[in-house]
Amino acid sequence: MDVVRRFFEGINYEYDTDLETKLVGLYRPTCRQCSDAVIGVHSLHVNGQRTHGGHCHVVRVAQIYPLTNEAVEVRVILTQDVISVFSATGEMTTNYPAIPETMLQFFVKFVNDKPIILEYTSLGRV
Repeated sequence: MDVVRRFFEGINYEYDTDLETKLVGLYRPTCRQCSDAVIGVHSLHVNGQRTHGGHCHVVRVAQIYPLTNEAVEVRVILTQDVISVFSATGEMTTNYPAIPETMLQFFVKFVNDKPIILEYTSLGRV
């Protein structure tokens, strides 16, 4: 599902630039997990810190279940690269390990034929 891929492209862009611009309109403000993901990436960039890596990769769409005429459940397999955090002076301060294949469950609603993420959660490692 394209909106899920674009969500993670937006997260990857935020890792690279600390800008949330590619995430605008992809999810409802009530999507706590979406907001937490954005805030989590942003928190790595405080005080001039920068990140290297951390990119998320949608390996495949595992399943799409229609829920109503306007909503679907989408399950994807995702991996994430190692995240290295560097201080404003260039010193590596933290290194987070890569995340292996993990199943994520998204609920997507179509509003005026435009998909928007309502919520998502991790279903665990595959």
